[in-house]
Amino acid sequence: MGVHNVRVAVYNHFSSHFKVVPIARPSVEGLHFRQLSYGEAGNLTKPFSLDEVKQAVWDCDSFKTLGPDGISFDFLKNFGRLLRMILCNSRWNSIEMVSCLKE
Repeated sequence: MGVHNVRVAVYNHFSSHFKVVPIARPSVEGLHFRQLSYGEAGNLTKPFSLDEVKQAVWDCDSFKTLGPDGISFDFLKNFGRLLRMILCNSRWNSIEMVSCLKE
């Protein structure tokens, strides 16, 4: 068996892996999807209210973490008011900070 024969055998073997095989795939033609109104679409980009965020956090198990940083929902439940004050850039003094930690 010469080099040419090996080359042809290798080519035939690997070319069969990359051939386009016609497959009958489902399509979305003819399907009618419901569409959002402009008002409903605008609600998708509306910021969350503090009540919505608080409800979402309180509905979760306290021992679950949000991500790889290890901050648990229990931490957010205990220090949520303090974090909200820091993140919302509200003016607060040390007395308010201590009262947040006691709640």
